Amino acid sequence: MNDLYVGIYLAGLIAIVMGGLVFLRRKRKSSDYAKWDTRIGCLILFFLISPVCICVGNYVHTTQVRTPNEQRQIRADADKIIDALTQFKQSHGHYPEQLAELVPQYLETIPIHPLSWSYRYGVKNGVFFLNFDVPLTGLFFEAARWECNSKNQIPECWNMGD
Repeated sequence: MNDLYVGIYLAGLIAIVMGGLVFLRRKRKSSDYAKWDTRIGCLILFFLISPVCICVGNYVHTTQVRTPNEQRQIRADADKIIDALTQFKQSHGHYPEQLAELVPQYLETIPIHPLSWSYRYGVKNGVFFLNFDVPLTGLFFEAARWECNSKNQIPECWNMGD
């Protein structure tokens, strides 16, 4: 899938280079009007092809990690973190300042988000906050923002919307 993604971007770059070369080409045996007409036509074509290639490339790249299984995995990883946070609080009477404090006693490792987006964690006034994004299908990087916290003494998570 990455090869397709790179190929689409390369097609966009080739369109940029070809548009520039045609525009800069000076030797032509027809009239000046025909030269500029061809150059302007190629530039218009370049401006139409390049964004399409970039958008298609982004779509291909982002959909490769947006399967329902990966969406469930992100949520399951967050649930593991929340369980570890709850166990840490039961043992120490407070939540850790950083997720790294959960390793290795409560978690083997901090789960890695499939999109390399991080789980955002913090503690304020004895309440933890864990935010993470679950990617959706569609163009560009769309994601549903989830927030988990322990305001009501029981850790809860909910979808904050797209």
